[in-house]
Amino acid sequence: SIDQKGCQTVAKPSRFSAFFEKQTELFSKLSFAMLLLYFLDIALLGTGAITKVGIFSTRILFFGLSILFSLPLLVKNLKDLIRQPFVICVVAFMLWVAVCAVRGILGGNAMNIIKTDVFGYLNFCILPTMLCVLKDDRRFQLLRKAVIGACLVMAAVAIVLSFFPFFPNNISSIQKRKNTILLTNIH
Repeated sequence: SIDQKGCQTVAKPSRFSAFFEKQTELFSKLSFAMLLLYFLDIALLGTGAITKVGIFSTRILFFGLSILFSLPLLVKNLKDLIRQPFVICVVAFMLWVAVCAVRGILGGNAMNIIKTDVFGYLNFCILPTMLCVLKDDRRFQLLRKAVIGACLVMAAVAIVLSFFPFFPNNISSIQKRKNTILLTNIH
């Protein structure tokens, strides 16, 4: 707007918009935290069977909370999201998965196979959340470093565990090796 002197003025944000911005930032931080935990869960726990209780696991929890906390961001950035060809392709693909799932159900295919296929592709649903939450380069770099760190931890654990039979405290494996050597020398 323009004031009496002909100068352009910036409108003060209303209380509601200031409140909405503050809450959106809070939810953005919460969503990023859940997204970070989601990726760490994938990198550190593999299939997620370790933390599974019934049909729920920590991965499902982090996935759902990340999307839930990002809803204000998704609403705020909806116009930008629907213009991105990447998001359009993901939505089209998910619709195709839904159509194929319905066809599979109507065709009498096994429900456990259909559920496995559909749940495998549900990970694509977190992409709009990632596009909204990872706009800040610092967040992206933190996520990247956390995943790389988790992969390094898993690599170190795999290396240590691959040499586990040769550890001195593992008496039974040493005893088995001695017996094998003794039996081989006798023959």
